[in-house]
Amino acid sequence: MSAAESLSGDSLNLSIGNTICDSTTPSVIELERILESGRAQLNHADEVWPNLYIGDLVIAHDKKQLKKMGITHVLNVAHSKWGSVGDQIFYGKKIHYYGIAADDSPEFDLSVYFYTAAEQIHQTLSAPDAKLLVHCILGMSRSTSLVLAYLMIYHNRRLLDAVNRLILYRPVSPNRGFLQQLRQLDIKLNKEKRLQSTKGAQIAEGVSQTRPSMGSQASSASRFSDQTGAVRGRMEALKKDFVSRSSLKMRSEDYEPPNISELNHLLWTKSGSRHVDQVWPNLHLGDARTARDKATLKTMRITHILNAADGRFNVNTGATYYKDMGINYYGVEAYDDPNFNLSPFFYSAAKFIRAGLNARGGKVFVHCAMGISRAATLVLAFLMICEKMTLVEAIKTVSAHRNVSPNNGFLSQLRELDRALMQERRR
Repeated sequence: MSAAESLSGDSLNLSIGNTICDSTTPSVIELERILESGRAQLNHADEVWPNLYIGDLVIAHDKKQLKKMGITHVLNVAHSKWGSVGDQIFYGKKIHYYGIAADDSPEFDLSVYFYTAAEQIHQTLSAPDAKLLVHCILGMSRSTSLVLAYLMIYHNRRLLDAVNRLILYRPVSPNRGFLQQLRQLDIKLNKEKRLQSTKGAQIAEGVSQTRPSMGSQASSASRFSDQTGAVRGRMEALKKDFVSRSSLKMRSEDYEPPNISELNHLLWTKSGSRHVDQVWPNLHLGDARTARDKATLKTMRITHILNAADGRFNVNTGATYYKDMGINYYGVEAYDDPNFNLSPFFYSAAKFIRAGLNARGGKVFVHCAMGISRAATLVLAFLMICEKMTLVEAIKTVSAHRNVSPNNGFLSQLRELDRALMQERRR
C-alpha cells in the first residue's frame, strides 16, 4: 500500500481514531512528544496525502524535479522570506502559484490563513490530475501547520489523528505558537461537531415520531453534506463578519482599524508580482533589481525615486547613482524588522511622493529590496495621508496591482496612523 493510499484509508489506526473522537485536545507538550516519536525519513518532498506534498526550498526551486513529479500547483508559506525566490513569474504558466508571507515565529498568527489555505488546497486537489506542493523553508513548521489545518477542516480529523498520520511519512515540527493555534482550531471544530450532533439527534428524534428511519446510508450522506456545508458556511461567515465589522467601524465615531490578524488576512497572496508594478497613477512600486536598472527606469520615464532601503548595508544606490539621469532622489535607511520604527518617515515620504506626482510629467518609483514590506508601507502611508484613504482602502488599492506584505511591526504603525488620521478628519 502506498503512502497516499494508506493515508486516505480509514483502516489505518482505526482504534486510535475512535478513541481520539472522545478525547480532549492534547497539550502543546504532549503534541511535541508525539512529533518527536516520528521515525520517517526527511526528504526534500514527501507525499503526505493523495497528490499532496510537503517540501522545502530545494524542491520548490527545482523546476525540473517538480515537472518530473507532475506538480501543477505550489503553495509557498514563506513567500518573500529570506531565500525564497518563488512567485508566478518564476514558475511560468504551467504551475499555479499561491503565496503566504508567514514568519516561522511562535508570535506569528498563522491561524488567519487556516480556512483560506484549506479551501485552496481542497479546490486544487479536487481538480483532475492536480498535484500540490506546500512548502516553506524546511517544510517542517509553517507548511506543515497549514496541511494539518486542511486535514482537520476538510477531512474531519482531530488534531492528534492528523499529526499521527502525517509523521508516518515526514518528520514535522510546527513551532509552539502554531501548535497552540492548531489546538484552538481543534477545540473549535470539535465543539461545532458536538453541537451539530446534538442538533441532529434532536431532529432525528422528532422525525422518528412521524417517519420511519431512512437507514444508516442516508444518515451518513446527510452528515457528509452537513460537514461540507459547515466548512463553506464558516468561510462565508468569516468574510461577511469582516466586511460587516469594517463597515460598522467606518461609520462609528469610535473608529478602530482592523487588528493585525485581519490585516494579514487582507494581504493573502494569490499570485506573484513583477519586479515593478504601477499601483497608483504614475506611482510605481518595485524591487532593487529595477532600482539598479537605469535602462528600465529611463524607459519608464521615472523622475523621482524613493529608496526605503537606503544605506551602506541595504540597497546602496544613492543620489550619485542617478546623477546622469536627472532623477530626484530621497533615501530612507530602514530595515525590514518589526522593531524598526518607520513611522517618523511617513509624512516626509508622503510629501516627496506627492511633490513627484504633482511635477510636470512626474513619475515616482518607490522601492526597497523586494518592494513588499518597507516600500509598500510608505506607499500605503502616502495613500492614507494624501489621498485620505483608510488603511483597508489603501491595502485593497495596492493589492489590486501588486502583492505586498508589510511586517507586523509596520502594520501596527500603519494602524496608529489610520487611527490618528481618522481623529484629525473629525475635528
